[in-house]
This record gives sequence, C-alpha cells and structure tokens, in this order.
Amino acid sequence: MHFGKFDRQTLAIIGVCVLGVLLLGLVTLSSEQTSTEEIVILENDSVVASVNGHPIYEQDLTLAIARSFEQATPPEKAEILQNLIDQHLLASKARTEGLDKNAAVKAQLRKSQDEILAAALIEQSVENAVTEDRLKKLYDSQSQIRQRGIEVRARQILLPDLETAEEVIKKLAGDDSFQSLAFAYSLDRVSRESGGDLGYFTRDSYPPEFADPVFEMTVGSRSDPFQTERGWHIVEVSDRRQAPSPTFEAMKDDLATFLRAKTIEDLMTDLRDGAEIEILTETSNIGGH
Repeated sequence: MHFGKFDRQTLAIIGVCVLGVLLLGLVTLSSEQTSTEEIVILENDSVVASVNGHPIYEQDLTLAIARSFEQATPPEKAEILQNLIDQHLLASKARTEGLDKNAAVKAQLRKSQDEILAAALIEQSVENAVTEDRLKKLYDSQSQIRQRGIEVRARQILLPDLETAEEVIKKLAGDDSFQSLAFAYSLDRVSRESGGDLGYFTRDSYPPEFADPVFEMTVGSRSDPFQTERGWHIVEVSDRRQAPSPTFEAMKDDLATFLRAKTIEDLMTDLRDGAEIEILTETSNIGGH
C-alpha cells in the first residue's frame, strides 16, 4: 500500500503511546504531601487485594498482566499480583523515607506523568479517528486510486539449457501434457508440484526479462524457449483478466495502521504549529559522549 511515509518523530510518538498505555495504572503519582495519595478508580472496579488498607484494583492487575502476557495462566496472574503488592510496599516505604520529595525522583514522576498524559491524548485521538466509517471511506478512495492493471495466469517449465528446452518442446508436440512435463523436468520446485502453474500475477510480480514476453502472449498460446538469469523458460498463458482489488477486510488492518499514524502526525503538526518552541541549548552537549 502506498499511504506515504512518516518521520522518526511520528514513529517515536507511536512508541510513547504504547509505552504510556502500559505505564498507565502502574505508576502512582504522589502529591506534595506524603500522607495523601490520589487514586483514580474506574467505575465498578473491584478490589483484588489490600495492603495496609491500601486497595489494589482489578484495573491495576489487568494492566500489569497485559504488560507481560497476551494470555496469562492463573499462576502467572497470581505472581503479578504479588509483584504489585511488593511494588506498593516499596513505594510506601519510599514515601516514609521522604524519597517522594527528592528532586531527582520528582523529576522522574513529572516525566512519567507527561508520558501517561501524552499517551492518553493520543489514545483518545486515535479512538475517535479510527472508526469503521472512516476506514471504509479510506478504502473506497484508495480503491479508486489504486489500479492494479492486467494480470495473467500462466504455467511454466524452467529448464537448465536450450538443448533440454528443445527436447521438451518436441515432447509437447507429441502426446505429453504440459503438466506432466513440468513435473518431470522443471527446475522450479514450487510450481512443478502443480504442473508448472504460477497462478495469476501482474506484470510487476516478476522481473521484466520474464514478465515482458509473457504479457505479450495471447490466451491459449505457448512460448518458444526464452532465457532469463534463472534458465530457459517455456510458458503457456491460460487466462488474462483485470486484477481484482483486495477486499476491505483484507486491507482493514493496513488501513487502520495508516489512519492511526496519520492521526498522530496531524495532531503533532497542529500542536507544534500552535506552540512557541525555543531550543535553548545544543543537544549534542547533553548526556556526555
């Protein structure tokens, strides 16, 4: 599919989106007062564990499981819950020791908060943009643009030299079928099992040295032996037709991927165009090396 290219920045933002969704629910942002925690509870969310009166919600466990497994077993889920319990115990101890007031820790918390908020905005924007209706409209517009042209269906016998090719031509003039000779002689291991059948293909599916002479042939005709870098070919063309466009369902995943990336790219373009951005230092001087 030819939907255009996206720059590194857009791809990086997509990565932040994925990372941020995984971080969501795993990072607890503490307030300036160590005695108070802000807990966001989803509607009807249930408590799966309690640690010193602090609830661990099902959403926390679900997100933690999704971070590590596509399909987690019951023992794996139990282990992840224990990890969440340990995480809370460590975080509580860190607050008790005042680490939540440490400048470096607060900087990391701010960074995590920015990543989560950025991911949430991207997720919301993508969710609103990638709808069934928009995917179908994009499919229709691409189908009008994308004309795949003519395709042919052909059989071939691939041979090592002209002498062998001429021998096969003589057998074809007798009672031997193209399919049986393809099976017996062809060097193309893939097509020989089906009697040399290559199926339907467009001109750009093969190198010009093969495709050009084949597409000059008429339906029902057989070529004289011709040479390419693979060897000597004898080809029969059995059909010619307008190449069908791929169905919506076949293209749906690619369309959704394109629309997600385009949505993020447009979002970032709008945000940058509306912002006053000033780079105050040479980035090559930061971080050593």
